[in-house]
Amino acid sequence: MTAANASSAKDTSAGGDSANDDQVLAAAVAVLQAVSSRRKEADSAMEEAMRDCKRMRTQATEEATRTGAKAKEEATQMGAKARDEAKVIMREAREERAALEEEKAAMKKALEEEKAAMEEAHTFQKSRVPLSVGGHRFETSLQTLTAIPDTYLSSLFSGRFDLSPDAEGVYFI
Repeated sequence: MTAANASSAKDTSAGGDSANDDQVLAAAVAVLQAVSSRRKEADSAMEEAMRDCKRMRTQATEEATRTGAKAKEEATQMGAKARDEAKVIMREAREERAALEEEKAAMKKALEEEKAAMEEAHTFQKSRVPLSVGGHRFETSLQTLTAIPDTYLSSLFSGRFDLSPDAEGVYFI
């Protein structure tokens, strides 16, 4: 198989990547939805902990009023414990949120890299150049022809020379 035929086969095989794009995008959307869902759960747990803390404080105050100094001491301890628990829950929620943000950023970066790779493959496919060499027709890409600088083909297809194809769009070499 010649280099031109291999290049042509490579150009043809990369044509079905739009389904992969859709799969990658669908996977990214699913991950972002999962991240959003986990973030909402963390926010909900934080709100519930705050409500519990407020409820516990109110109960402690009422009991302290009814039972005197001992109950007041217990209420203070319960409030401190609730605040500590709320701090722990809030710290855990912040840590989980940060981890989810990092995961989201990594997924976004991976998606952008995949988009760039797909754009490069698309550019490669769009730049096909048909050649007639000694009466044989070949097809390659402009990227392949200009890959090695300071060569005949690189110079010829660099845009510095007036080069026009024949009526069929083929360049005679």
